[in-house]
Amino acid sequence: MMKEEADGREWGVPGAMNLETILILTGEMDHLADLLRHRAKDMEGAGAGEMVRDVVHPLLDELEAELRARTTGITGKDEIRGIIAAWIDRKVAEPCGP
Repeated sequence: MMKEEADGREWGVPGAMNLETILILTGEMDHLADLLRHRAKDMEGAGAGEMVRDVVHPLLDELEAELRARTTGITGKDEIRGIIAAWIDRKVAEPCGP
């Protein structure tokens, strides 16, 4: 469950939020899309299924694991946004490739 920073209200129901909803609510969806484009540039000519299997799913799984490891109890939206943004920035800085 996450807490709205400004007024302390909780948003969402425990266990009901999915990664897509969290990315939208924190405003990090476009930032993630930048990472996916960055990682996909080395896969020119690959099919959509291959891109999803080799780029999208592994990154989303890794981000979800990061969020589970770094958040407990009631976490504020700004804190979640910071965790996601830092993770994406680290991933962009990593070399691409196998």
